[in-house]
Amino acid sequence: MRTKNLAGGLLMTAMLSLVACGSSEFIVTGTERAAGADGTITVEELDGGNLLVNVSFENLPPPDRIGQGLTTYIVWFKAANGNPSMAGALAYDEDNRSGAMQATSPHAKLEVIISAEKAATATAPSEFVVAKRQIEAD
Repeated sequence: MRTKNLAGGLLMTAMLSLVACGSSEFIVTGTERAAGADGTITVEELDGGNLLVNVSFENLPPPDRIGQGLTTYIVWFKAANGNPSMAGALAYDEDNRSGAMQATSPHAKLEVIISAEKAATATAPSEFVVAKRQIEAD
């Protein structure tokens, strides 16, 4: 029984080491449009060279307080010398004023932009940018 517990403990330690390996965390603060917002972007290198990007925010006002008719927050990835591409919609919790999303990117260096939009079908970030941060994988 003792050998089984030791093996389970070693397996868990190895798994945690793998998750922590190659990850970075970036602090993000809101722009003047959402001055009280703060968040983190965690980046983890995946097999094959892609990045797993986790975005989470707190103290984020409802989109309609940023501008009339705005209903959602969209996360965009912008690679160097490229146009922003939609990574996905931030899952926003109005009661907690928080939001989170997860996406992958093939780029090791990119700018993450969060904007308030009228619809989740936006094709480019609006002028209502609430946060942005340059990130780079270690």
